[in-house]
Amino acid sequence: MKKNETIHGRISQLVDYFGDRKNTVFAKLIGESEANVRGYRDNVVPKHPFLEKIVINLDVSPLWLLTGDGPMLRSIETSTPTPTVIYERDPRDIELIETQKELIAMLRGSGSGALGSARSADASYSVSGSKPTTTKQ
Repeated sequence: MKKNETIHGRISQLVDYFGDRKNTVFAKLIGESEANVRGYRDNVVPKHPFLEKIVINLDVSPLWLLTGDGPMLRSIETSTPTPTVIYERDPRDIELIETQKELIAMLRGSGSGALGSARSADASYSVSGSKPTTTKQ
């Protein structure tokens, strides 16, 4: 199993990258206890406030943190130039944007971004595992 296939592996990868492989250094960076970092690296399921601290304090992509998809850092996500005018919207783009909004809302603890909510008059979007799916109504 690759290191970043689980949330524990991705947290360990972050500790290695930002904390010089030291739980104590990483814990100070995000404002958490070393014991929590150690537990979340091993087998304890991390709570959303811990994940939120990582995303906010280290500019980590919430999508990567939760699923392992995409780049680890948000600054890498935004470094790619984006067009200012969109002529045609690909339904997959809308689905990705909605999924990202829902993940961010979930990390912030707002109940308004629950996964699987309908966001469009002609399509319903849901998340199954880590792969978004589109169902035409």
